[in-house]
Amino acid sequence: MSSLIWKKITYFFLLLLLIFVLLSWGILYYQNHYAIVPLSPNVTKKYLKNHQVKLLINGVNSTRQRNQNIEDANIILLKTFEFHDDESGNALADLLIKKAKAGALIFIQFDAKGNDNYPQDFWVIKNGKISPLPEPLQRLLKAYPQQVAIYPTNPPTNILTSYVDLLGVNIPIDHEKYLITWNTNKWQEPAKVIMGGMNVGDSSLLGGEKIAQGEFKILADTEDYPWRDTDVELSGPVVQEIISRFYEEANFQSKMPHAYIQKHFHANMRQGLERLKLLIHSLNEHAKTVFVPAEQVQNHGVSVNYIAKNIYQNHIEQALIHYIRQVPQHETIILVAPYFLPSKELMQALIEALSHDIQVKILTNSIRSKNKGFRQVASAGRCRMRAVFSKLASNHIKYYEYVGNSQVGFHNLHQKVWLLGQNEKAIFAIGSSNLDNQSLRINSEGMLFMQNPKLQKQFQAMIENDMQADNIHEITQKELIQTPLTQRFKECRYDWLVDFVM
Repeated sequence: MSSLIWKKITYFFLLLLLIFVLLSWGILYYQNHYAIVPLSPNVTKKYLKNHQVKLLINGVNSTRQRNQNIEDANIILLKTFEFHDDESGNALADLLIKKAKAGALIFIQFDAKGNDNYPQDFWVIKNGKISPLPEPLQRLLKAYPQQVAIYPTNPPTNILTSYVDLLGVNIPIDHEKYLITWNTNKWQEPAKVIMGGMNVGDSSLLGGEKIAQGEFKILADTEDYPWRDTDVELSGPVVQEIISRFYEEANFQSKMPHAYIQKHFHANMRQGLERLKLLIHSLNEHAKTVFVPAEQVQNHGVSVNYIAKNIYQNHIEQALIHYIRQVPQHETIILVAPYFLPSKELMQALIEALSHDIQVKILTNSIRSKNKGFRQVASAGRCRMRAVFSKLASNHIKYYEYVGNSQVGFHNLHQKVWLLGQNEKAIFAIGSSNLDNQSLRINSEGMLFMQNPKLQKQFQAMIENDMQADNIHEITQKELIQTPLTQRFKECRYDWLVDFVM
């Protein structure tokens, strides 16, 4: 073959590569900038009073409360990103099968791209060749199809989303996680929601469990401890908002003509939806929601504002920035996030807070984590914080990496908890959202923003315990500046990519 032909072939493939890169960049840029929709000022003021909230400090506590709530209920709504085929996943499936046998109605939303599916699997799922459900959920649906309705969310659907899925970068996911339960035979007992950072799986739900000889459980697949994670149990008016959001998503998904839904899921999805609609109507008849402004919430239990975002929105980011700017001088902001790689806008809000003599403490995962995702974002976070430290003379910012130890039984952090001040009206939050581009701009997420001095002190005590010297490593300006250039390049590769599309 002549050299001229080889040149033409080379140019052709270079052109294809250029088109691929430009198209990839265009999709990612579109994702991030489509999200910038102004948040209504009313959203950050819409607090509901009269809530009872219990802090579930780790996976064992959350599992115990989840099981109790399911046992007491005959209506069960579960939303999760991941549902693992492991000890915790199968135990929950067994409990749900027991409840379905007793007549309970069960509704589950599960991200079709969850459970560590590879991007190439999404094409096969889309065409109906395999089910996205893990074995425990398949077992539940097969055992009691008339009692169980499953609504897979966030499926691969069209050329654009399938292309993004195949890239494996910034794949949008349905990341909210909660369990809602109530009993139609006990209307005097309120509906309850358990919400926070926990998926259904050993990595979340076994955290904090001691086994023989007082040692903590180590997971067989990762050879590491379960994650440090936190939930809350909540009852009160805001539960109805979360139930409404669950219904809206189930209704939307039930109308989608996906091949895998037609092939793998029972035909009673619509019937299940009609049942759920009637159940929600009955629940609303037994509970009246009262909206009050944030300044009038004292002495009314815990005041809660549920702020959620759909895919390609940034409502939670905008709300967080708003609340950061309300923190008074000389107070402290504490942000606990397993993935900390904030947007320019959020970082600017934190820098403004520092200029007002507000101390900022950040706790995230370590670059020594065994989890690749945690490790990658932690490295990029160091790159971003190096730039912040180089511009600031303030000593009010503290940056910590969570390393855990054998005495606490955790090496990785997965809780998403934000404390925005310490005064009587200070806001604090818990939910599913990380503080990186993926959560803030791409995923669907939900956060509970709360006000209550007593509960705020419980959150603060929990975080202070996590931030004991044996559990954390403080990243200082000196350490970041002295990092060798080769290591800096490794740390900054992912950060540069995020900056390129944000």
